Order: sequence, then structure tokens, then C-alpha cells
Amino acid sequence: MALPAAEGAMAHARSAVVERLAYDEDGTLIHPMMLEEHRKRMRFMERYTAEPAAAMDGLRSHFDVLLQAIAASRAELIRIHRAGLIEDEVLHELERDLDIEEMAMIFQRGD
Repeated sequence: MALPAAEGAMAHARSAVVERLAYDEDGTLIHPMMLEEHRKRMRFMERYTAEPAAAMDGLRSHFDVLLQAIAASRAELIRIHRAGLIEDEVLHELERDLDIEEMAMIFQRGD
């Protein structure tokens, strides 16, 4: 099984759980945002398993935008720290969060 097919199989398994648990026992939708996000992921995975290269090209530009947004967040974090609006501990905690988010984007982008 090729990588795109394996990733597609994993996504289907994940999506099945989200589809089931997004509703309570009465059938009321309790996690609409999560359900919509996973449905979007499944639409992408369908494109990805059919045409991996084309899907990844679009995904890379998506992650490029997100990486620029993270860079803007980091610049703002440094600005408010230098202005004395947050303590060092807050700076370090938020830097860590940005680092984790950035690393996830880089890995998902395929770099």
C-alpha cells in the first residue's frame, strides 16, 4: 500500500469515529465544528489519494499562509513582551505553543 492510500485509510478510520461521536445518544449534533473540520479533511484525503502531487501543491500554499500567520503572532508576542505587558513565563509558554504549531505545519507541509 502506498503512502497516500495508507493515509487515506487512517483518515477514514478517524472520520468514522468523529462521525459517530459528534452526536449524543439522542442523535443531537453536539460537535458541529469538529464534524465539519473532519468532513473537510476527508474531502482533501479523497483528492490526495486520487492525485497526491496535485493535492500536496495546494496544501503547501495553505501551510505557507499559516506559517506567515504564525510568524505574525510571534512578532506580536515579542512586541507585547518588550512593552512589558506580559511576564517572561507567559512569553515562554506562548512561544512553546507557537513552536509546536509551527513544527506541525512544517511537517504537514512536507518539508
